[in-house]
Amino acid sequence: MLTMRFVCRYFLALAVVLVTILSLFMFTQSRFNFRLMETYQRKQIVNINNKNSIPKPTRMECRFDSCFNIHQCEPQVHGRLKIFVHPNTDFMINNGKIFSDHSYEYKEMLKALRSSKYSTTNRTEACVFVPALDLLAENYLNLELAAFALNSVEGWSNGSNHLIFSMLPKLPLSSIKHTNVNVGNAIIVGANFISSNYRQGFDISIPLFNSLTTRDPHKHQIKYRQTRSWKIIISQISVDVEHRKTLRHLESSDAGVFMLRKCLNDAPEIPNHFEQLCKDGLPFKYPTVLKGGSFCLILRGPYYATTLLLDAMMMGCIPVIAMDEYIMPFEDVIDWTSASVRIREYQLVSLLQILNRFNEHEIREKRAKAFYLWKRFFSSIGKIMDGVLDVLHDRVYVSQKRSYEDWNGDTGIFSQNLVKPGPSTSMYLPSRSASSGEGFTAVILTYNRMEMCMTLMKQLEKVPSLKKIIVVWNNPYIDPTANDWPKLRKPWSMVRTKTNRLTNRFYPFEEMETEAVMAIDDDILMLTVDEIEFGYQTWKEFPDRLVGFPARFHITNPKELINGKRLQYKYESEWSNSLSMVLTGAAFYHQVYNHWFTHMLPRKTIHYINEKMNCEDIAMNFLISNLTDKAPIKVTPRKRFTCAQCRRNDSLWSESSHFIKRSECLSIFTKHFGKMPLRPVEFRADPVLYQENVPLDMMAFPDIGIV
Repeated sequence: MLTMRFVCRYFLALAVVLVTILSLFMFTQSRFNFRLMETYQRKQIVNINNKNSIPKPTRMECRFDSCFNIHQCEPQVHGRLKIFVHPNTDFMINNGKIFSDHSYEYKEMLKALRSSKYSTTNRTEACVFVPALDLLAENYLNLELAAFALNSVEGWSNGSNHLIFSMLPKLPLSSIKHTNVNVGNAIIVGANFISSNYRQGFDISIPLFNSLTTRDPHKHQIKYRQTRSWKIIISQISVDVEHRKTLRHLESSDAGVFMLRKCLNDAPEIPNHFEQLCKDGLPFKYPTVLKGGSFCLILRGPYYATTLLLDAMMMGCIPVIAMDEYIMPFEDVIDWTSASVRIREYQLVSLLQILNRFNEHEIREKRAKAFYLWKRFFSSIGKIMDGVLDVLHDRVYVSQKRSYEDWNGDTGIFSQNLVKPGPSTSMYLPSRSASSGEGFTAVILTYNRMEMCMTLMKQLEKVPSLKKIIVVWNNPYIDPTANDWPKLRKPWSMVRTKTNRLTNRFYPFEEMETEAVMAIDDDILMLTVDEIEFGYQTWKEFPDRLVGFPARFHITNPKELINGKRLQYKYESEWSNSLSMVLTGAAFYHQVYNHWFTHMLPRKTIHYINEKMNCEDIAMNFLISNLTDKAPIKVTPRKRFTCAQCRRNDSLWSESSHFIKRSECLSIFTKHFGKMPLRPVEFRADPVLYQENVPLDMMAFPDIGIV
């Protein structure tokens, strides 16, 4: 009984302590929230007089390294960007208020910034600052007074490390600068950037938003696979006169063009709806009507920015951007090629031909990606502000920079589609440029055939354009004997892998110093010096292609069963007039494809290759053809690549099931990519004087094999 009484008293005392702690915490938290709310609701009064220093004009030459003081951010222990939003301020002249209250949009923007994970109420620990001055719509501002107001903001320091938000600059638009307010070194976050006034890597482009696109992001359910009623919807009211003539011609030439107009006064109204547009006198709900189109055309009006961009994305309608210079929102990090179509304004007359090139799967992919980007980045003012701060954080803390996939999401919505090149200039498709990267690096994949590998190295050394050899030692269990390697005049290095994977050959090794890579198997000893040199010279003319020697092709819907199954594709190695693949047992390609193969190929494909120990060369063909929409190039007439020195069972192709497995790879990779990207071609590159009856000394490449 005594024990029971003690236990009851113990729990009663514990409960009293917990209630006290909880009450104290809630009181402290409420006091903190009250102080925070009081800080932002209490307005500062700032008096402006003409004796203030004259504001400095916007510096159009600003770049991140020249106008942003990154050292202010370095002391932060946790390595996270800190922003300080100034308290709401009334700017006064002679005790008279000179600016109206903040617009609803700017209030929402400040609210989102203050509640951000990057926000701080301690000005001294921040390195980015936002003035509480609404400059969104310049037509309603005294621009000179606005500049003086900014100059009077505490810590303005000529705008360094400050964000200025500008949505609608004063008309007519300037091609030289985005805002007409003098903002010094400040970063402009705006919606009307064009290529001539956008400071790459410094300013931040955002979309023009409205209440329609931020009203209820959860109610929109887009049926991506559903066939849409119209090919393209044109719903823009303010359009250039010349463009309108072209649009009328398109409308009259194709029933798939659905062109809406402003409703006349006698048009019937749709009850309980915010907006409506008309077609032939019939009203349609806007923006709901956009769900009926596969594509939505967006043209330049009085402003480049238009709310139609977000309206279309919200409804899963693929934006077709026909504005030559417009900078898309978050263009530095978002890959808009996956979610939109970009055309030149002069291409409007060919609009339908351009759109007809997209198959149904590609349309569904773009439609889904457009909605995904809207929902993630643009479905509320808060999400747009989060995106702005994320971009800025990545610029300051480069080591924490988000990857392409972090920004753009999965590589496919319905399938693991391969992504297109990202925004970085180093990641665009290869172009014809041979500077410091002249010559090629040979990458030899070998497992344990040291003698054969050394023989190949000696042969490669004789090729004039060879710059370096990289040996990928793919045997994690046996160490290569150091003393046995040949002494070469040209540099070479060895990379030892931790696992035996065929995908190791396509890793973007740091040792590569050239743009051109020659992937070659250790048993390819039959190629002559002239053949290899000619292959490289051909690649220089087609640096975005896969250029090589062994060619293969695929047959669609073969009649015969393959391993008792009816597969969609058959892998074929018989001599033929057609080819759709060049095997990477001996082929040239641009080293940037190693990056895409390693980091951007569908993970399913990588896992399949490593599990089956096969088809990495087919995957590289898929990758390059998918990115370029071009076929590979076979060089020289040689068709036989049999290794005379190899034992019968040394090679993977010696297995009886080899070709069955390769056929299965074709079908499986097609599912991973969402389409069959390989392009058949009836083409081969030979030296100009090949088989001509001329003396050998006249030929640039006399030693070309015939089989």
